[in-house]
Amino acid sequence: IFGHYFVGVTSATKQNIKDKLQYLQLKFQAIEQSGDVTISQSVSDNSWILDVTNDYTHGNYNEAITKLKNQRKIYEENFGKASLGNYISVITSLSNVFCEEGKYIEADKVLDESLLFLQKENVQSYQIKSLYEAKGRLFYVLNNVDMALQWYNKANDIYIKSGDIKSIQYASFISQVAMCFMHAEDYSFAEQLIDKADSIYINFYGSDESYSNERIVLLNNMATCYGRMKNYPKAKELYERIIADKSLSQNERLKALVYLNLGEIYVWYDNNMNLGEDYISKVLQMDAASYVKDMAEYDLYFIHCLTRNGKTISEIEQYNDAIINHMSDIFSHCSE
Repeated sequence: IFGHYFVGVTSATKQNIKDKLQYLQLKFQAIEQSGDVTISQSVSDNSWILDVTNDYTHGNYNEAITKLKNQRKIYEENFGKASLGNYISVITSLSNVFCEEGKYIEADKVLDESLLFLQKENVQSYQIKSLYEAKGRLFYVLNNVDMALQWYNKANDIYIKSGDIKSIQYASFISQVAMCFMHAEDYSFAEQLIDKADSIYINFYGSDESYSNERIVLLNNMATCYGRMKNYPKAKELYERIIADKSLSQNERLKALVYLNLGEIYVWYDNNMNLGEDYISKVLQMDAASYVKDMAEYDLYFIHCLTRNGKTISEIEQYNDAIINHMSDIFSHCSE
């Protein structure tokens, strides 16, 4: 199947946490320079983000989990005084770190326990939608689209009731929902959702030329959607627009995925083996997700068979079976 959409919940989360870290560091510097004690005290409630982010971005997941568990305990024991938004940030971060570790049962458990805790505290808040979204993402990663959509629907109801359907957060949310429909091969409806999300981004930034990390993810998925609908010229145009933007260099995992997709376009639909091979080869030199590297290796093998070795179709199919079996092992591990 042509084209690969961005399914890495944790990769996107890493970038968001890095952005938070950079923001907080700048804020702390401003506080130190101004000597504003009042602001310093208000920010100290969020200081855990700095420690956790350092652990998280350096792969020290156990340390990050321990610190997040401790912070969760502090917030629950002082729930009347703690910020609800900070509490939910701790819970979603903890769930995401568990996902990064492949501990999907623990990720689900922490979300369920927190929803039950908030129910006992009689909390009815707009912010709870973030926990519903996290549940939806988790089930999507576990390849359970039906359950993912059930939780996404809960979050969507809150967005609609609150009237918050023109925000960047809602654009990010409906682009996640679109991936479920792509997974179910309903590309037409997925395209409608992605197009709606992109119009929100354009309206927010005031230009079609502004590329945030989230919008690059969205455009990659939109291009993949066009490819699945066999609109290859449009898919190629979008991939080339993304690669031309400087913002792509800030997220190497996403960059690798876009390079893989564009390389496949050049090989299979432009019949430009050299340019396609060049893009796909670069993927193996990047910090790419394992499934992206697997696909790149398969594509390069196939190109090699076509252009140099004269391999038989049977030999190519055997290699294809090996890749499929490897991917099956990955997904079976995810569902444990």
